[in-house]
Amino acid sequence: MVNRDEIIKKESKYMVPAYARKPIVIYEGENTIVRDLDGTEYIDCLSGISVVNAGHSPERLVKAGSEQLSKLIHCSGLYHNVPQTLLAEKLANLTPTNLTKSFFCNSGAEAVEGGVKIAKKYSVTQGRTGAAVIALEGSFHGRLALSLTLTGQAK
Repeated sequence: MVNRDEIIKKESKYMVPAYARKPIVIYEGENTIVRDLDGTEYIDCLSGISVVNAGHSPERLVKAGSEQLSKLIHCSGLYHNVPQTLLAEKLANLTPTNLTKSFFCNSGAEAVEGGVKIAKKYSVTQGRTGAAVIALEGSFHGRLALSLTLTGQAK
């Protein structure tokens, strides 16, 4: 197995830095606990920056993911597929009655950009220009072109 210093060195050689990282190499996780390469345990208070709110490696999600991966890993948006359609239906049944459509994407930045496009389109259908978007100071909305312009951080 590789060690912490080796991974950190390789990362600086092969990856563009996105964050000022702590000198910890997370290797695995279970529920709210993550472990580094040395076996030191940490409580993941960030939920992977809010993308693993279900916890790390919950058995139910691992099983469901494995089952889906054994059938189909990815399906282009050019085709219909069963899991995506059934999830959209389930979400429509869980949300208020006028929220019946889903927009699936790969990241928070894509979700922000899709949401802004939908809001602008709606604004135009209501006879407005759709030209203005309000963003909060200190906010972070992603690293794509539009989401960066909405991010309220100087850096």
